[in-house]
Amino acid sequence: ISISDLCALNYGDVSYELNSDKLPLLLNLSRRKTGVEYTTFLGADAVHYLNLYLRTRKNVSEDTPLFTKWGSDAERITRGAIEKKFKEFAKNLTFLRDNGDGMNPARPHSLRSAFRSRLTGKMDGDMIEFFMGHEIGEAKRAYINLPDDELRELYAQFEHELSIEKTSKELLAERTGKTQEFDKLTNQKIQDMDVT
Repeated sequence: ISISDLCALNYGDVSYELNSDKLPLLLNLSRRKTGVEYTTFLGADAVHYLNLYLRTRKNVSEDTPLFTKWGSDAERITRGAIEKKFKEFAKNLTFLRDNGDGMNPARPHSLRSAFRSRLTGKMDGDMIEFFMGHEIGEAKRAYINLPDDELRELYAQFEHELSIEKTSKELLAERTGKTQEFDKLTNQKIQDMDVT
């Protein structure tokens, strides 16, 4: 997702998927820069930190900006504020400070670039472009007309290339395991009560 599109997100763009515990989290967007409509996803890592962030917010409604300026629940974050924060982070990274003059490689756009780089040669190139919201032409777009759940599964197949902590599949497997363990314990308690 581009930084402009990120800044433009409202809570309503993610609320249904967040409240349904769907992973990876689907985003149906229209690129501000080009007007191209596209679907992309937030993996388990992003959803985890998004949930932590949202716990700090008050009075969040469907039309509230998803990301706001520090200390505000209503003032939308700006591109400049994000870029400033990236510069602050970069100052603390020794390998950047010691090895570079010129453009700071720790920029918001570098994450978008890394998405493409990590998936190139692994995922179909048109799918990468589609997930990034690039114009791919009507003919190619017609062949990518997949239901949301199939797009979600396709993205999940490659999420391990993008994640830092856990993928959606790993997290969902853990949840299923915990549910099965809970069901087993509950059934055992019921059997124990029947015996007594």
